[in-house]
Amino acid sequence: MVRRRQLSFGAVRGAGTVWFVREGEDSPAPSGADGRRSVPFWSCAACAARAVDMRGRGLWVESMPLDAWCEGVLPAMNRVGLLVASIGPRAASGGVELRRR
Repeated sequence: MVRRRQLSFGAVRGAGTVWFVREGEDSPAPSGADGRRSVPFWSCAACAARAVDMRGRGLWVESMPLDAWCEGVLPAMNRVGLLVASIGPRAASGGVELRRR
């Protein structure tokens, strides 16, 4: 059984880095049960690498500074209606909406 870990905002804040996977020029954004698309992010490289190993070819792991994620990626995702994937046993809808305070 593969254990999935949720994005740990404490770990991301501490490291100052967000990890994600790429596929071509984009990141995969699968649809959840409610039909909304969400992009997965991880708090460690190993967790993102496991996702690549499970999914297979054509994906690779990249990182991004937390500031760039908060200032660039999250607002862009919000504009087009993408959610941040909530991966783990408590994930109900498959994604969460994040808004900067």
